[in-house]
Amino acid sequence: MKFFTAALAAVAAGSAMAAPLNARDCITTPAPAPTPEVPGPSCDHPGPAPAPAPQAAYLPVPQRDVPAPAPVAHWAPSAHDEPAWSAPAAHDEPAWSAPAPAAPAAPPVPAVAPPAPAVPAPAPAVPEVPAWTPPATPNTQVAPAPVPEVPAQAAPAAPAPAAPSAPQAEPPKEAHVVEVCETVITIVVNVKVLIEADIALINKLLADAEIDVKALLAVIISLKLHLQILLTECMPKLQALVLSVLVEVDLQAILSLVLEIKGLFLEIEGCLKHLVVTVSAEVLAVIAVELHACLAIIGPIAGPIVQIALGAVAALKATVSVPALVAHITTIAGDITKCTSSFASILHPLLTLLL
Repeated sequence: MKFFTAALAAVAAGSAMAAPLNARDCITTPAPAPTPEVPGPSCDHPGPAPAPAPQAAYLPVPQRDVPAPAPVAHWAPSAHDEPAWSAPAAHDEPAWSAPAPAAPAAPPVPAVAPPAPAVPAPAPAVPEVPAWTPPATPNTQVAPAPVPEVPAQAAPAAPAPAAPSAPQAEPPKEAHVVEVCETVITIVVNVKVLIEADIALINKLLADAEIDVKALLAVIISLKLHLQILLTECMPKLQALVLSVLVEVDLQAILSLVLEIKGLFLEIEGCLKHLVVTVSAEVLAVIAVELHACLAIIGPIAGPIVQIALGAVAALKATVSVPALVAHITTIAGDITKCTSSFASILHPLLTLLL
């Protein structure tokens, strides 16, 4: 501020020296007194205001017409001069004032956690609704008397069937026996063709100078399989026959069956006897297991057939008098039994020693 006041005084003095020197110029015009600038209060510089600059001495002026004084050039601050005091800007430190009463502290705001991802709420459990029961009514009525339990009565007996007007004849059973026997005979005939082919091949191999043991073994296995067909397909049918009431036609069917079985067994017996006598002990040791398997099948085939034949003969002796037919069946059944015994008496001991 001192610098600012001195600058104003220097400007005024310079203006007076630059005017032309004449009589009128001897008159000193007093410079206007500078208005002391009162600095605003400041917290940093609370010192007293600077003293005003000394004023020029006053001289008497003669009484004459005095022209108006030349205009005084006013001082304009330059860029390097200190600016005059102005009202504090928004960024300046504000003047001190009495502190305002403190506002009541706001309550602390709790931290808000980030919202959790939306989880679908589980479906509300449906409460179990109890079964509806009618409301109890006051017992204003008299309870009915208990109904006595009636014991269960036995079902009435079925009425006896009325006697038929005419006696009904019992269905004939000979048709069943004949049908079964014919079916079994058909199977035996078809299998007999296969077995005869096996027997012919065995005889051919035995006639060679050197016996092919592998081929001979294969033929005996084929013979065993063909005998197995008779056992599995024929025996269940024969065991289901009913022999209580028989007629002559039944005997004829049974006789045809035993004749087919007798012829088949005789061919097998002759072939196997020839085989055992012809081959050497080494060859017989190779085929002994399969020969023993063939003998194990022949016995179960012959047994049921012989029983059927003898059972039919026993049933017919009491009802029908056919002595010739009964005798023939009895003889054939005996031949089948002898053939089976021949297998057991001749071949079985020999094969047992080899095995």
